[in-house]
Amino acid sequence: MKLIEITPKLLQCGIGACPAIFETNRGTYVIVGRNLADELPHELRGRVGSHETVIEVPKELLATATIVAAK
Repeated sequence: MKLIEITPKLLQCGIGACPAIFETNRGTYVIVGRNLADELPHELRGRVGSHETVIEVPKELLATATIVAAK
């Protein structure tokens, strides 16, 4: 899988773990965010498969990155 980072420059950090978004060569996105496994909202219980992970990212990450990816 090839990854191209499309995290908006304003939201990128130089060091440490930060939310990020990548576009893949498979027509998908890879998103880095905070794992909610230990605090899964009740609305999502039963909807997350054993092979899936629920993450939380800032709204700005997706809103801005979607505009960048569309270009």
